[in-house]
Amino acid sequence: MAGAANQSRIGANWRPGDVRYQDLNGDGIISPGNNTVSDPGDRQIIGNSNPRHSFGINFDVTYKNVTLTTFFQGYLRRDYWPTDGNWTWFFPFNAGHVEKYYITDTWTEENRNAYFPAAHISTNDKKNLQRQSRYLQNAGYMRFKNLALSYEVPQEWMNKIGLGRAQIYVAGMNLWEFTNLRKPLDPESIVFNEFSYNNSGAIEYPLQRIFSVGANVSF
Repeated sequence: MAGAANQSRIGANWRPGDVRYQDLNGDGIISPGNNTVSDPGDRQIIGNSNPRHSFGINFDVTYKNVTLTTFFQGYLRRDYWPTDGNWTWFFPFNAGHVEKYYITDTWTEENRNAYFPAAHISTNDKKNLQRQSRYLQNAGYMRFKNLALSYEVPQEWMNKIGLGRAQIYVAGMNLWEFTNLRKPLDPESIVFNEFSYNNSGAIEYPLQRIFSVGANVSF
């Protein structure tokens, strides 16, 4: 800490376990400079919030009376920074809204490799919440959106009981996902809720997995 740049312009009472910002312009002081394009201080553009390289994959196969249909979708890259506020669903500074995953992965003398900085009991101390690359999230993902396995009952069987057609199926939605986004954040929930004024907690809940069994019968 003695050899670090002066961070007094963005906070006070710096302690071990707090975020240490990089002195990009080499002046020994962490600041926004003159807050202009020509003098941004120690700020620089990081990330790109636009989804890039979106994709969808269908895989369908039919063998005799059995049909399997699947659908995967996602995008390869989208940089995401949690919206300002209490951050109650990811990176809280409000002591009234702290979850277990945050408490168990914050910096202490015994837990120096923690993901989050040291916890502070404060409702207005944002010194560790300045936007920076450590907590910039990659919200790219691939999700197994849909699966359906169906069996077409042979037509000769249907003719014997006076029915036109019958299909029995099992189906599932949101069965599996891969993402580097830190839990409990969900990449699709982020898209749905990021423009909501009061979205604290909303993006923390993942999309539900849905399973169904049924039959389609025509007469």
